[in-house]
Amino acid sequence: MDNESKITIFKWESTAQVLIRCFWIGAAFNVLWALCFLTLRDWQYEFVQNYISLTRDGFDLLWLSWISVWKFGTLACLVPYFAILHMLGGKQ
Repeated sequence: MDNESKITIFKWESTAQVLIRCFWIGAAFNVLWALCFLTLRDWQYEFVQNYISLTRDGFDLLWLSWISVWKFGTLACLVPYFAILHMLGGKQ
């Protein structure tokens, strides 16, 4: 294998490592976010009420929507990660 191919494979492996780390950090943050929502919900609602006027249902909808957006972004890291692993599968 020539030097250029080794460098290309290294770049793809590095990209895959970044993606899987992004996934795990995002997943940990998502769990923390959900735990905060479940345990500190009343405090968070009172805190937000100081800045914007929301009903309890509006607050829950807003909070859970952002958790869903974050989860989608976190899971979106897995698709290119597995694609890179599949691509590199025959080249190592």
